[in-house]
Amino acid sequence: MADFLALTVDVCNGVHTCLEIVNSRVLERAPHADAIPEEEATPAVTMSDAENLLRLSIAVTKLLRASAERNIHWINAHGAEHLQAMKGSQGN
Repeated sequence: MADFLALTVDVCNGVHTCLEIVNSRVLERAPHADAIPEEEATPAVTMSDAENLLRLSIAVTKLLRASAERNIHWINAHGAEHLQAMKGSQGN
């Protein structure tokens, strides 16, 4: 379970960073919406890069969900036995 929690923290940190970068790209682009193309500043993150970061965020959250589902299935199948075994070993 600790491995899953560590994975969750890592994925959340990565997704958070990706979304912050994409959001900053959107916020950076807004003031330049009416600019003449030659006068427009080049953004640090291109629209393609922003799209890739969003797709990465979607993919890793999908993987995290699958990992959580595997953990839930394991707990449903083996959790009660595991808890009973732990209680029995504590009594000795």
